[in-house]
Amino acid sequence: MSGQRFIHVLTLPLIFPAGLSAGEGGDGNLLSIARDGKGRPVLRGSALAGALRHAWSASQPGETESAATRSWFGQAPQGNETPTPSPLRVGDCVLQLGDGGAFWRTHNAIDRHRGAVADSALFSLESVPPKARACCVLCLDAPGRSAQEALVFLESLMALVQGGLWLGGNTARGVGLAQLHDKPKLWSFDLGKHDDLTRWLDADYQFRDSCQTNWQCPGEKTLEPATQKTFVLRIDLTLGIPRGQDMVVGDGKGLDDIVEPQEVIDCDGKPHWRLPGSSLRGVLRAWMTRLSAREGERVADDHAQYAKEFEGQQTPAAHDVRVGWCRKPQHDRAKIQENPQDPDALSCPIAHLFGSFYARGRIHISDGLAPKGIISQQTHQRMHVAVDRFSGGVNEGALFKNRVLIGNRQADVRFPVTITIQNPLEKELRWLAQSLRAMNMGLIRVGSAKASGRLELVGQTQTQGPMSQEFLKLVKECEA
Repeated sequence: MSGQRFIHVLTLPLIFPAGLSAGEGGDGNLLSIARDGKGRPVLRGSALAGALRHAWSASQPGETESAATRSWFGQAPQGNETPTPSPLRVGDCVLQLGDGGAFWRTHNAIDRHRGAVADSALFSLESVPPKARACCVLCLDAPGRSAQEALVFLESLMALVQGGLWLGGNTARGVGLAQLHDKPKLWSFDLGKHDDLTRWLDADYQFRDSCQTNWQCPGEKTLEPATQKTFVLRIDLTLGIPRGQDMVVGDGKGLDDIVEPQEVIDCDGKPHWRLPGSSLRGVLRAWMTRLSAREGERVADDHAQYAKEFEGQQTPAAHDVRVGWCRKPQHDRAKIQENPQDPDALSCPIAHLFGSFYARGRIHISDGLAPKGIISQQTHQRMHVAVDRFSGGVNEGALFKNRVLIGNRQADVRFPVTITIQNPLEKELRWLAQSLRAMNMGLIRVGSAKASGRLELVGQTQTQGPMSQEFLKLVKECEA
């Protein structure tokens, strides 16, 4: 009986450098995170399993939902067929917040044509602090599989996380990037052996309590980094504020001033200035849309269609909905949703990269976190007033103050930012490199209009994954 059935357990020590918003529904425009019965923030096992299934399927050649995907992750019933259960079991993970705590952050959408706030686009979401950690336990019980085949599959899952996995809701806001902060560990139990069966029953009982994040059992094996090729390109860059310039991205929570730079305390209890990934995503998407349209690509959010709609007295909200559906009529949407990455069905390259109502995007831009130093060296307080354009006098009640981050050699404010792209294309990398150059030149401004919004690339850009050298070459060409 020995060797007839194996159970393999893979533990993944995860860290979320920018935090995580693993939601569980919400009330209107307030999206809260998931919690267990003790009120602790958790990452649901179903959310992790779904993300792993999507990423593993995208990394495989051929169809989006191949037979191999269904055999490892299960299959929903088709007609009168019996559903196939998944041999992979993923439990809930308690998120360790350290010295930090969950907090609320507010977001809005900007219409790229008008530069104004989009209609009905204001919402708030709850997030765990940067550097939150979790120990995820994956149990694989596949009786029909050999031990070697099962281990290869688990190694492929480890490679996906190693390359960068997006978890939770609202990843477009700059949170949710998961990375390994330590080496994974593997246990294998041969249930045909009495000792292994006893060890497995003891271990299974232990990790059912999700707060047991440092679960240990005999026979552990530390895994080395996976050698499999990843389909995710990772770009690490640093953005700084040029000397004599300033920048601020507010969130409406200023206590002393109308607008103040966003702050966050990480799990180590250290304060940071935050540059939201959603702010970078918005300006980069708008500029890349412009570049793609200039090259003759059929983009959904083009200016001609925008002007035509508003000549017909359409509302901004109606325009946003049409762009989300890539201007496809309602009777075509169901067909496109079956394969949203099909270029023949959906021609907009920006929707393929940044996402739409059909499918999630393939790019993630994380929050940038700069260590908070001496406030007087890193910020300035500014006074503003509105002037009546007819009388030339000051508008009554229009005097206000705001605080901005400044470029200062004594205490540089630098934001490390990580950009990950799944299955990148050459034209997408070219547009991204050109957009970063435009930001470096000051053509793209970030944040509030009450500051210059200047950011520049500082230091050396690091890349890893597919087309790494090609992107670095494009960046150098743009800098030349």
